[in-house]
Amino acid sequence: MRRAEVALSEGRARDAIHELYLYAIRSLEARELIRYDPALTDRELLARAEAIPNAEALRELVAAYERSWFGLRDASPSEAERARGLARRVAP
Repeated sequence: MRRAEVALSEGRARDAIHELYLYAIRSLEARELIRYDPALTDRELLARAEAIPNAEALRELVAAYERSWFGLRDASPSEAERARGLARRVAP
């Protein structure tokens, strides 16, 4: 979460969303709620995470990550703030 906070404070919304995505995945794995494999696609990851609390927030966070990381436009600060809220719901 620290890296995401730094990116947010520096106005790097795209990087912040990426770090929030990684934070959520690592937190779920650390709590043994999912088994993460870097070879998984986001869809495969979401399928593994169907039964976790706040699975919908994870789906929304993954969608925000995909839009910002693979999209053809920069993420806005408000999108990064929303992603932070989603990450906090996924990994309180």
